[in-house]
Amino acid sequence: MKLGPANRSRSILEQHLADLPGSVYRHPWVWVCLGYCLLLLVREVTLVDGSLLNSYPFMFSDSFDYVFEGQALAAQFRGISTPDFPELRNPGYVLVQSLSHLSSRPELILFFITNTFVCLYLMTPFFLAKAFNVSNYALYTVGLMFLLNPSNDLFIYILSDAQAMSLMTLSVVCYMIHKKKGQTKYLALAAVLALLGALTQTYAAIPLLMYMGFESLIRLFDNTNSFRRRIPWKPIAVIGSLGLSYGTIKYLWMTGIPHDSTPANFSLLKLSISNLGFYLDTWGYLLILYGPVVVLVLRNFRTVKQVVLSNALVWMTLSIVLVFALLAFFYQWRDFRFTFSYLPLVFLSGLFVLSSKRLPRTRILLQVAIVQILFFGILAGGGPLDKSLQWIRISPQSTYVSLLIKAGPMDRGNLKTLCASPRLICEEATLQPETTYQERIFKATKQLHSGLESELP
Repeated sequence: MKLGPANRSRSILEQHLADLPGSVYRHPWVWVCLGYCLLLLVREVTLVDGSLLNSYPFMFSDSFDYVFEGQALAAQFRGISTPDFPELRNPGYVLVQSLSHLSSRPELILFFITNTFVCLYLMTPFFLAKAFNVSNYALYTVGLMFLLNPSNDLFIYILSDAQAMSLMTLSVVCYMIHKKKGQTKYLALAAVLALLGALTQTYAAIPLLMYMGFESLIRLFDNTNSFRRRIPWKPIAVIGSLGLSYGTIKYLWMTGIPHDSTPANFSLLKLSISNLGFYLDTWGYLLILYGPVVVLVLRNFRTVKQVVLSNALVWMTLSIVLVFALLAFFYQWRDFRFTFSYLPLVFLSGLFVLSSKRLPRTRILLQVAIVQILFFGILAGGGPLDKSLQWIRISPQSTYVSLLIKAGPMDRGNLKTLCASPRLICEEATLQPETTYQERIFKATKQLHSGLESELP
């Protein structure tokens, strides 16, 4: 019996979903990620009119810091004297900022580099699915969680999170591929990526360090080998080289750049339940966003439990997620970014769970797609720093997509009227800062720009 056009198309789609990922250059997911990042790049560039700090609409207080430090470091590379950095940030993203400011179109270079990291981040499910021969069902389900996550609005801001999360997630994927193929080159690559990630945001090294810790414990308690063979030489080498490299680079960075202060990150860790209400609200939001997956786990708990306990990579990764969640809970600064940072580890673990043929994969793919699209384009859930239950409402005009479409360049300092150049923040510029810290950075930027009109881009 011949199939009609509709049935034939359905048969082709079902076969594609059941197939394993093929060539990188031919797979639809790779092209979807490339297209998404290209559109994002074009849109972001159009939101800059002259000075990045003055005109780009998506900025927080930290953003002012990164732009100033990147521009000041670029000036130092040219031999120009600059004011001390108000608060010295990690070198990873500052160096990217400085590289962009060495060109005549800093926004183009900056957004190209940032969206390269975003694109690699979105493609991590494909890299892992291809290495472990996981079907396209699981790849598309997890891929949609990466691509249509409403928290991705964080990536359009001038922040280091896109770079740090990309490097961390790629490091995790390289480690998993190392365990699959047993090739040391993937472990070395995972260590390099973790180092670069830690030099951007310290948390990016936590997963690899914990994988090495698990490996050490497993090896030490392996009674089938002699004591000498139980010594975890490889994890010791990775942890030692990572720690030494990180410490050396940070020392050189902090002693080589004149600055007033550095972020006091770990001083905010405190055993307290003061964040309980905030995280009940935040995690409740995630339970609704990923409701279909939660229901799948509860209805197929035995199958999911078997997959988790039988796969060391999965239970180790979920243990790392638990550590991340505890650190975020006891960190006395309420910010959704701390939760968003470990979500990709949950998603990658889900790739292995969804590979089980005993689960209703087609149904879960459709349900995830519907919920993700709703939150991405119709339901608003708060800004990038405060996703929570109380902000969920039907408001297409307040979603990430809508805000990005409606946004336009700003003129924070009234440069077009008061200054000779839209790229120059002159002494007459009158920024209306949202915080005293922004005002402090703005004053430092005016000092940097003073008298250097011909030398700064």
